[in-house]
Amino acid sequence: MGPPWSWWALWAGASLLWARLAPTEASCQGVQCPPGQRCQMESGKARCVPEPRAVCRAQGDPHYTTFDGRRYDMMGTCTYVLTELRSTKDSLLAFKVEAKNKHRSSNKVSYVRLVTVHAYDYTVSLMYGEIGFAKINYQYSVLPVSLSKGRLRVYQSGTRGIIELDFGLVVTYDWDCLLSLSLPKRFQDQVSGLCGNYNGDPADDFLTPDGKQASDVLNFTKSWKVQDKDLLCDDGCYGNCPSCIPSQAEIFKKDPFCGMLILPSGPFADCHKFLDPKPFLEECVYDMCVTGGERLTLCHGLNAYALACVDMGISVREWRSRTNCPLTCPANSRYELCSPACPASCNSEALPTNCSSRPCVEGCVCFPGFVASRGLCMPVSSCGCTFQDRLLAPGQEVYADEKCHLRCTCDADFQEVICRNTSGCLLHEHCGVRNGSFGCSPEYFRICRASGDPHYMSLDERIFNFMGTCTYLFTASCGQHPSLPDFKVFIENERRGSQSVSFVRSVKLEAFGISLEVRREYQGKVLMNGILHYLPFQALGGKLVVFRQGKYAILRTNFSLTISYNWDTHVTAKVPSNYFKGVCGLCGNFNGDPRDDLGVQIRGEALDPRDFGKKWLVSSHPGCRTDEQLLCPSFKKEIVKSITKKCHILGNISGEFRHCWRVPAFNSALIECMYDCCRMPGQTKPLCDSLATYTSICQSSGVAVLPWRTEDLCREYQGSQPGIGSNACSLAYESHCLILPLPGEEGPVLMPWS
Repeated sequence: MGPPWSWWALWAGASLLWARLAPTEASCQGVQCPPGQRCQMESGKARCVPEPRAVCRAQGDPHYTTFDGRRYDMMGTCTYVLTELRSTKDSLLAFKVEAKNKHRSSNKVSYVRLVTVHAYDYTVSLMYGEIGFAKINYQYSVLPVSLSKGRLRVYQSGTRGIIELDFGLVVTYDWDCLLSLSLPKRFQDQVSGLCGNYNGDPADDFLTPDGKQASDVLNFTKSWKVQDKDLLCDDGCYGNCPSCIPSQAEIFKKDPFCGMLILPSGPFADCHKFLDPKPFLEECVYDMCVTGGERLTLCHGLNAYALACVDMGISVREWRSRTNCPLTCPANSRYELCSPACPASCNSEALPTNCSSRPCVEGCVCFPGFVASRGLCMPVSSCGCTFQDRLLAPGQEVYADEKCHLRCTCDADFQEVICRNTSGCLLHEHCGVRNGSFGCSPEYFRICRASGDPHYMSLDERIFNFMGTCTYLFTASCGQHPSLPDFKVFIENERRGSQSVSFVRSVKLEAFGISLEVRREYQGKVLMNGILHYLPFQALGGKLVVFRQGKYAILRTNFSLTISYNWDTHVTAKVPSNYFKGVCGLCGNFNGDPRDDLGVQIRGEALDPRDFGKKWLVSSHPGCRTDEQLLCPSFKKEIVKSITKKCHILGNISGEFRHCWRVPAFNSALIECMYDCCRMPGQTKPLCDSLATYTSICQSSGVAVLPWRTEDLCREYQGSQPGIGSNACSLAYESHCLILPLPGEEGPVLMPWS
């Protein structure tokens, strides 16, 4: 058993406005203690002491521990209520804490992606990967933030974001996979959710909203599911959960793996008598099994126990160097095992006033002249602006009304907010919350693609074939919408083996004066202005990001344009609806009419695809051609029959692609597959590329594709390590192949040991 206190209990909200009234006599009457503390008589004197608390945790992939100490695993990817007030006591303030999970490297496990707190008419969210930021009522804010006259504070401490309320609720999230929340004792038997009912009895923690006890974990967690816009989330592994074989578990139970947690003289030994490390050991071992012994998984498992110890006021010794788990610090900072609990920031007034006296935490310390902001160490001159109790980054725009008419911008030069009235959102935009953010957002998207050798589909779904091997304008903004950011997307085609076909060699995006290029010869990398970088990569503070998803490189802008390329034959451009009638290039004009996508001749007839392609020629290089004919050579009936049989998997109404026929872009699949195969007879790659392309097309439309790869048909990842398999959807549960807003893709998944 640990001590009945923690440093969070001691300090949670202690800086919020409070006053200790001096009693006229030795009693607690008239003594007002800070949040998280209560009055107690000691040696004849009234003192404020930490109020007993309980902690609920969700960590790893993910493992849950309720307030009463009941442990269970849940792999669902929906949004769930962790805890909420169910009491009608007037003395307790209403609140709710929710968490959204997501799959990452495997569709068998999930991790916390988003935690949201509802209290004092505010909705506060911390999102995976968005270090130094929070969303306040669905709009981004730089930390720290003080709301509701100091009753609600959000700030960063060490590696974690803290949401702290004056009535004692403290939520911590490391923007990755470790989430905890604590409540004082006065909330006993007054709450419910995935964290249990907090009545001291772990046996009855599976209480559902209707007051009944659930029979198992699945029914319990489903009962606390919150409806959100992720219609394809799943509830977990349905009894088919990954497990460890004993021999693997024995390896990971030892030092230098998870066994380090229980070493009698190890870096965590001082905490053992206060917090039992065995549950953390078991969770660490399980996670290592599921992820194939990933080093990052080990780091997460060890860090979970380290943070839990620190929360109890127990120091741990240095452990990262011996496990190769470095804490990477941003530029202009250094790592310290014992750093200030609240780092210097751009809005120090929003921090708890007693930060300087709080126990130290592991973290990064900014050099003199710099302050912690936006997950970085920034010069004080780059702090930004304060607006409606929150901090905006330089250049950040927010809306100050519910109809998106009053747009406010943080002026980077004067560090003040400038607001202006507008006519609201543009045509084909919507004012409201989309993907967790408030503002103007596109009503819909359209996709243009180039695939195979190569076949094109315009944004208005005009299908045509063009064999040019030069560099072409794929799609671009063409000046019709001056209020929207300009962009250009180029593709370069090339010959491969056969002189009769062409394939996409590279795709390049130009926006905000930056050039990002993904080339076939640089898998897993991106060229920014000609300089090679590893993925993931971001530029201009996140306005442009490039990352890998499945087999694809994803280039995404902050104005909702998304480009994908599989480093081989398939490229797509997903264009938001606010560019309606405002683009040009091989992808057409995006006006809703496919008939004019190739342009028109003087006589009113559509251009020949070859002439249309020449129109968007950007540059040529020696040997590139623009006038190739799209003809299949003549074959014997046996060869034609063989090609038809190979591609028939796409046209089989009861086959693996049977659900895809509802997707308009799929209508040409069979013909294009046959064409690709006939242009390169005797080769298997054209067939496999075609099937993979249409798998992606279906998945990006939210349609499930059944597993179609076999040992004899396009076996994927033949060079993979033991324990690695392929899956028709590497990101989502097998019954779904879409994780909004990006499609799930085929890719390698770690096979569970069972």
